[in-house]
Amino acid sequence: MKHKFITNFIFFYLFNSSFNSFGQIRQNREVFSFENRSEKITDAIGWKLNNKTGNWIENKNVIYDNNCKYYWVSHIYQNFKWIQFASLLYNGKKFYVLIWESQGGEYKYPNIREQWEQDYRTYFFILDSSQYNKLRVHVNVKEQTDMKIQS
Repeated sequence: MKHKFITNFIFFYLFNSSFNSFGQIRQNREVFSFENRSEKITDAIGWKLNNKTGNWIENKNVIYDNNCKYYWVSHIYQNFKWIQFASLLYNGKKFYVLIWESQGGEYKYPNIREQWEQDYRTYFFILDSSQYNKLRVHVNVKEQTDMKIQS
């Protein structure tokens, strides 16, 4: 009798706790869309100082310290096909989004570094109005300083 009571108690407890743990309000999320988008920048020069030679190296849409051939671009992290700013309104607040698409990839056989498979990846940073304004001021001053952006 005691065994049956414990079994019934455990079954009741499990049924009751699992039933309650899945309860949630069925409410659709707010849908947002971009208010404005800048033109896509598809052509820019990336500069990086080569520490060995002391020369500045320029590459199209890539920041790398050597001349970068077109077939090697996907191996370099700091590259882009296009880059653009967009703005959106969410919960009454304005946000700015820096969006870019870059070439990337990975080896099919990474241990022996063979058969590079190229792909395209889209990244973004979301900035609130104060972060965006700090970035604009920093860019307009045109000083040679670094700025950390956090999303």
